[in-house]
Amino acid sequence: MLEDLFKMIDPKKFGFVDKCTKDTQRGLGILCGTYVFFIILGLIFNILQTIALFTKCSDTVLRDIPTTIEVLLFTMISIGWSVFTIVFMINACRMCNGLYAFFFILLLGIIVGVVYLLLLNRATSAIIQCMLRNQRK
Repeated sequence: MLEDLFKMIDPKKFGFVDKCTKDTQRGLGILCGTYVFFIILGLIFNILQTIALFTKCSDTVLRDIPTTIEVLLFTMISIGWSVFTIVFMINACRMCNGLYAFFFILLLGIIVGVVYLLLLNRATSAIIQCMLRNQRK
């Protein structure tokens, strides 16, 4: 299953070319490994934040069905985006394209973030309200 995921999210499909020489070791490297590590930490934080959101802010998040659905959709898209980024960066770093992949993910992340704000504004405002209210306590 993981092998299929790595084949499906291949940087070559996005126009990336293998830049490694024959004597280059095809690992993650320090920079790519650090970046992927931080993405994994962000993914774990996102999952824990969602659990806390539903336990601590049930009155805000669960006040109506559309807001609850938007928050769940927001969370699923966010987790999917993190998994895509992890797999894409691992594949790109193995092709010696870590820097280009970083900028590609950055640009794509800005677009995804704008779509988040435009389409899922109720979920975004509910999450922000919950975070601000818990920060005051």
